[in-house]
Amino acid sequence: ELLAGGDVLSPAHVARLRGELPALRLTNGYGPTENTTFTACHRVGPVDGPVPIGRPIAGTTAYVVDAALRPVPPGVAGELVTGGAGLARGYLGGPAATAARFVPNPFTGEGGGAPGERLYRTGDRARWLPGGVLEFLGRLDTQVKVRGFRIEPGEVEAALVARPEVREAVVVARDDGAGATRLVAYAVPEDGAGQVRPEALQAALRERLPDFMVPSAVVLLAELPLDTNGKIDRRALPEPDLGGTAVPPRDELERELLAVWEDVLGRPVPGVEDDFFALGGHSLLAVRLLHRVRERFGADLPLGSLFTEGTVASQARRLRARGGAEDAAASPVVVPVRTGDGAPFVCVHAIGGNVVGYHELARRMGRPFLGLQSPPEGPPPSVEAMAERYLAELRAAGAAGPWHLGGWSMGALVAWEMARRLTAAGEEVALLALLDPPEAARSDREMPGPGAAVAAFARDLAGLGLDAAGLSPGDLAGVSPDEALERLAARLAAGGGQAPDLAVLRRLHRAFRGNLDAMAAYEAPPWSGRVELLLATDGTTPVDVLFGDETRGWGGRAAAARVHRLPGDHYSWLRPPAVEAWAARLVGLIHSPGAEEVPA
Repeated sequence: ELLAGGDVLSPAHVARLRGELPALRLTNGYGPTENTTFTACHRVGPVDGPVPIGRPIAGTTAYVVDAALRPVPPGVAGELVTGGAGLARGYLGGPAATAARFVPNPFTGEGGGAPGERLYRTGDRARWLPGGVLEFLGRLDTQVKVRGFRIEPGEVEAALVARPEVREAVVVARDDGAGATRLVAYAVPEDGAGQVRPEALQAALRERLPDFMVPSAVVLLAELPLDTNGKIDRRALPEPDLGGTAVPPRDELERELLAVWEDVLGRPVPGVEDDFFALGGHSLLAVRLLHRVRERFGADLPLGSLFTEGTVASQARRLRARGGAEDAAASPVVVPVRTGDGAPFVCVHAIGGNVVGYHELARRMGRPFLGLQSPPEGPPPSVEAMAERYLAELRAAGAAGPWHLGGWSMGALVAWEMARRLTAAGEEVALLALLDPPEAARSDREMPGPGAAVAAFARDLAGLGLDAAGLSPGDLAGVSPDEALERLAARLAAGGGQAPDLAVLRRLHRAFRGNLDAMAAYEAPPWSGRVELLLATDGTTPVDVLFGDETRGWGGRAAAARVHRLPGDHYSWLRPPAVEAWAARLVGLIHSPGAEEVPA
C-alpha cells in the first residue's frame, strides 16, 4: 500500500510502479495542513492522463467555486474550498489571515453542513471530472497573463507530465525582450524515453490545450534545479532562446502575407508559424483577412481554411497550391475544425453562416469536430434545402453514422431537420444537441423586419467579438439596409483599426439575411428521437421556466427531451470560461447519450 501526496502525481511514475510492483495499491491524496493533511483521496487505476485527487473523505466537504463562492458547473475550473470535521480553527496569532482564508460556509442548510461552520479557501484550482472526482489544476496565485489570456501554468505542467516521455515539468512566463510575455516549459525526459524533441511535445500539447496555452518554447533539462528546501528553483531555470521561437518570413509571399495579417490584426505578428486565433483573431477578423487576401493575391480562400491553415506559413502553402487537386477536393461546407479518433461531432453554423465561432468549443471537446458552414455562393433557400445539401456534403467527405449532431441558434433548426432525414433513411442519430436554440414554432420567434434586420446583424457582430464603438441597434432601425450597412461601417471604422470593410459587411449581411429568411419560414416537424437542449442561462432564472415551456417548444415535438442549463449568455458561452462547461457536457452526452445522469 503506497500513499502519495504533497505534489502532482506523475503519470509516468505511476506507469513505472505498475510495471515493477503490479500488486501495489496506490492512493493519491490531497489536503492542506489546514484541513488535517488528507481532504480527498483517489485509488489510482490505469492512467492515461493527469491523476485525479479523487473524492472528499468521510466527514469532509469540498466545493469548486468562483470568486464570489458560487459553485461552478462540473468541468469548469474554480477555487477548491474545503470543510468538515478536520478543519482547523484558524492561524495562531493571525486573525487577519484567519478571516481571509476561513470563511462562513454559504452552503449550510443545503446538505453542506451545520449553521456556523466555516470553509477553508485553499487557493488551489480544481474542477470536477466525470464520475464526481476532483482534478487538481495548480495554484490561483501562479496565474499569468499571456497575449491577453489568463493561464494557469500548473494546467500546462499537468498536460506535459501526462506524456509518457516526460518525467517532470515546470512552466513559467518570461519576457521575450521585445515587451511581450511568452510561456516557456522546462521538461525532464523520462529514463529510456529516447530522443525527445521539443517540437513534438508542443504538437502533443496542441491536441490537448487551446493554442494560447501551448508554450512558445520547450527546454529539455537533465534535472530541474532545486533550492535548499528541495523545491523547484524557478530563478535558476536557464533563459530560453525566445528570439528563435518566432519563425521569420522565408520568401516574398510570406513577407507580403505577414504584412496583411499585421494590418488586419492591428498588432505585430511574431512569426509565420504563429496561430491566427492565438494572436487574438475572431470570426469578423477572419472574414476581413480573407477579403484582403482575395484583393491582394486573387485567391478566394474558404473561411474554414483558417482552422486547418491558421498560420502565415500554412496559408502561403495554400496559395502556392491553389487551383490544384487539393483545393478541388476540399468541401467549402464541411470544415474539419479538429481531427482525431472517434465519431465526430457535427455542428451546424448559426445565422452568420460561418463556423469560426466554434474554435474554442472544438478545441476543448478534444475529439473530431466537423463544422458546417454556408456555401460560398450563399445559403440554400430553406432549412430543408440546407439539411439536404449538408448531408450530401458530409457523405461526400466520408462521414457516416452513428451521427452526433448539433447546432447553435439558427443552426439548431438545420440540425433538427438533418436528424429527421437521417432517421427516415434508417440511419442512427446517437445524439442531437440543440445549443441555445430558438423556439420550435415559427410563430413564437421574434423576427426583425427588413429595416431592423441590419440592427439584428449588428448585434450579432458585437456578440461575436466586434467592438461596435458605442453603436446602438436603434441607430440602424428605420433605414434601408444599404444605408444601415454604410452607417455601421463608418461607426466601426471610427472605433479603431479592426473594423471590416464595407464589402465584407455586405457579404456577411447577405449570408445573415438569407439564413434569417430560412429561419423565419421553418416550422419544426415532429421527430421520433431524443433531443438534448443546452440552454444558456447567464446565472439567472430564465423567464420560460417561470411562465412557459422550458424546452422552448422542442419537448412537444421529440419523443423525449432533456434540458441542460449552462453558464453564459447567447454569445459568451462560446468563449472562456463558460465554453469549458458546454464542451464538457457535450463530451459527456457523446459518451453516455441515454444516461439519466450525464457526465459533465
